[in-house]
Amino acid sequence: MANLQENAVWETGIYQLEQNDPVLGGPPDLAQEQGFDNVPHQLLANRTAWLKVQIEKLKQTLTDLTNGAPDALDTLNELAAALGDDPNFAATVLQQLATSGAPAGAVMPFAFTTPPTGWLKCNGAALNRSSYQELFSKIGTAFGAGNGSTTFNIPDMRGEFLRGWDNGRGVDAGRVFGSQQGDQIRSHRHNLYGDGDFDWTSNNRSGVSGNGSRVQGHSAYFGGNETRPRNVSLLFCIKY
Repeated sequence: MANLQENAVWETGIYQLEQNDPVLGGPPDLAQEQGFDNVPHQLLANRTAWLKVQIEKLKQTLTDLTNGAPDALDTLNELAAALGDDPNFAATVLQQLATSGAPAGAVMPFAFTTPPTGWLKCNGAALNRSSYQELFSKIGTAFGAGNGSTTFNIPDMRGEFLRGWDNGRGVDAGRVFGSQQGDQIRSHRHNLYGDGDFDWTSNNRSGVSGNGSRVQGHSAYFGGNETRPRNVSLLFCIKY
């Protein structure tokens, strides 16, 4: 018994057997009026062979993407393994993206209060150099030498703003990488001048001096306990 000859082509239609078609087996060939019974099977077999070729091409493309691409794209493999039939699809995707691809030492803000797997709060903690060997190899003692021998410190980002390292540009000249910097207002002054009669006991003047009816001084203190822009607080974490 011979098998149908399959060709990997997409057939535009499947032949419908008509009532007046003769019952003929053998190799299908409508043009030669041969093998009428096998014509639909031949067309379906050709479509199936074509689809198989396309699926194999797609599988190879995905394999090249996930296994032959940079490390960041290997995340696709990890996502596929982790998701399965996970009902919390969105949460799992975010978790996997957060814990994969980022190198040790990467710092990221998160909009939740618990660090994801593989991350630590940037709270200045002292960590064991052996237990967190990869992280230590990346940041060293830039944020603190711990006990000086077996531990090291991670950045403490609690209540802090980030500023790009000057690295020789001269805007923040002399800044050491990883160093902290206190708040500051650029040097300036506010002078008050006036002519005429003044209320010497007013609460909004101090350091008043002058001769006769012309005086000068400065305003009273105002504002809070720090200088800051508008901001939103998030949890900064570091990948280990």
